[in-house]
Amino acid sequence: MLPTDKSQDSWRLALKYIGRCPLCNEDYKQENAELFDKNETSNLVHITCNKCKINFVAAIFLLGQGISTVGALTDLSLDDIKKIHGKEPVTADEVINLHNLLQSGDFFKS
Repeated sequence: MLPTDKSQDSWRLALKYIGRCPLCNEDYKQENAELFDKNETSNLVHITCNKCKINFVAAIFLLGQGISTVGALTDLSLDDIKKIHGKEPVTADEVINLHNLLQSGDFFKS
């Protein structure tokens, strides 16, 4: 049965539907998963594979008719995720300014 309740730990029940590490095929363990953000219908979870130590970030959507998940492999640790989550995105102007700075050579001068 799919977890449909929105209780505090219902995202943990949904972990079994995420399943296995896509790199080494090891089952994800609940103790290696940590919730780092949530709202009324979704939970953002960071998971580290117990075997190969690759990190995975998943969005678990708890909907009335069941669950849906989407995730991605990442090199970001949980601490990294916590530092950048919720920050303003980098703008195109900031990228262009950095590019210009790197091209000018001034960035590398001491």
